[in-house]
Amino acid sequence: MHQRLVPILLPDAAVPVTVVGDLRLSFVTLGSGVPGHEVERTFIANPSLPGVVIADQGHLAGLIPREQFLSWMTEPFGPDLYRTRPIRRLLERSGRPPLCVGANDGVADAARAAMARPDDRIYDPLLVTFADGRFAVADMPDLLRAVAGVLQDQMQRIAETLDELRRTQSHLLQSEKMASLGALVAGVAHEVNTPVGIVLGTASHFADLTARFKDQMIQGRMRRSDLDGFVEQAAEAARLLSLNATRAADLIQSFKQVSVDQTSNQRRIFPLGRYIDEVLTSLTPAIRKTQITVAVACAETIECDTYPGALSQILTNLVMNSLNHAFDEGGTGTIRVTAEVEPGDWVRLVYTDNGRGIAEADAPRVFDPFFTTKRGMGGSGLGLHITYNLVHGVLGGEITLTTAPGAGVSFLIRFPRCANDKKR
Repeated sequence: MHQRLVPILLPDAAVPVTVVGDLRLSFVTLGSGVPGHEVERTFIANPSLPGVVIADQGHLAGLIPREQFLSWMTEPFGPDLYRTRPIRRLLERSGRPPLCVGANDGVADAARAAMARPDDRIYDPLLVTFADGRFAVADMPDLLRAVAGVLQDQMQRIAETLDELRRTQSHLLQSEKMASLGALVAGVAHEVNTPVGIVLGTASHFADLTARFKDQMIQGRMRRSDLDGFVEQAAEAARLLSLNATRAADLIQSFKQVSVDQTSNQRRIFPLGRYIDEVLTSLTPAIRKTQITVAVACAETIECDTYPGALSQILTNLVMNSLNHAFDEGGTGTIRVTAEVEPGDWVRLVYTDNGRGIAEADAPRVFDPFFTTKRGMGGSGLGLHITYNLVHGVLGGEITLTTAPGAGVSFLIRFPRCANDKKR
């Protein structure tokens, strides 16, 4: 069979290589009957050639790696023994069947299979098979670089997504119009936390991993354990990054579609007791599904000149927090809301429930964004954070929590009866 030389194919450096067929490949094939000096001549003529495919009329016989052949030629009497003998004799001596991967296989899967080989074969090239019957050779370092390139490209795109997500999230969480945006943000809060937490952690870890891997390759001190660790961690990072990239992008799109209701944050004069009743009435569908009773104690004479939209969202968040966290499903309990005017013309509003209370370790964190004890069970982690921002930022007041396990919760909310907009 005649020697068939095909130029080594170089992938576009700007496009991440995701499948084996897009790697830099060599299509150099020799027949099994040609003498060894033809192999030697081929390697000399192609210094970067990782190996030669041995095939007869489309039927694969094997693969001769460059390093293995050069090792044979340096043995005593090696040139005399191997230069004149047919290549099939070299293959018989080798006893090392090549690792075959498909051209459409992913680079991460191919790298994982390559790393599973014995130590003395870890740097052997891979035999690539095409659906049309062609064969090619891929070099192991090219494969590992491709895996790193795919992940780096994903990290770049995800970093851009995260930057936009942080800007959008910051705008929503810190906006003075939190009252009108609260319901929307609470509904997507767990979706914010998941991609931010997982992607940030994974991206940071892989950045360090890639830097160490690059230094080891440049310095030529790569060990098998280093390669094993890189491939395994890179594969897991790829899975996590790919999974959460779409989730983050979808989340940003939903945030962009937010329409803020400006009228929900208008200042006006309203009777406090009646307004509290109206808010609780709007929550009747949710309360009716439980065995929880709600009691209100507020003098009818108290009038406030402030922002009812903020107060409505505060009460809604506190009630829903109690319904979701304080009581067992089907259990009984009581929620109480009391309000009075303190000296200095401040309103003192106390919200209590007699539920299970909050653990001592969790109590200091309840106003933190994304903190919830029911992650994955419907807990948003933003309800009390939004409440805190509304009390301080919109009403110009303060909120404190008193709780103990088994003793329920008590939120003390103080705010000016007449809003002082200069403090907002």
